Amino acid sequence: RSAKAKKNCSLVIFQGFKKATLSVAFFYFYFQLYFFFMIYYYWDKMLYSILKKIPFKGKIEIVDSNNKVHTFGSGSPYSRIRFANKSIERKIFFNPSLYIGEGYMDGEVIIEKGTIEDLLNIITACYDDFVVNNFFFRIYENISSFLKPLHQINKVFQSKKNVAHHYDINENLYKLF
Repeated sequence: RSAKAKKNCSLVIFQGFKKATLSVAFFYFYFQLYFFFMIYYYWDKMLYSILKKIPFKGKIEIVDSNNKVHTFGSGSPYSRIRFANKSIERKIFFNPSLYIGEGYMDGEVIIEKGTIEDLLNIITACYDDFVVNNFFFRIYENISSFLKPLHQINKVFQSKKNVAHHYDINENLYKLF
């Protein structure tokens, strides 16, 4: 082949790759947009319907931000928690492993009956079932792991806020140990 033919071939391959990449990016953008709109409107119903499918090893009662009581599982240990606002319910739907503890420390997840240990025992015993039954959580995990490097950019001002948020905690946590 001549040099010009090789260059044209490479250009055609590159343009085809570019179009395919743009098509995938376009599809991904619209899928993400649809996905987040669906979740935005229906996440509160989905959270409790997913929790109904999980075989809890213990009983947990959740009082949502509208004061409606949702009961899951049976037997012992027993824990009753209250969500202080809608925001914590949404956060727990998307990332329970992060926001249950953070919500507890921020006072958005309030333990009314039982102990933090009871709550953690119930949750950790069935966490794998939650992940299996929550299609949206698995998609969220895939997307967030792809975007993780962007989330971990830590500027000086943000890093000071992060340190204050994680280490300026009250004595209630330390009294538990």
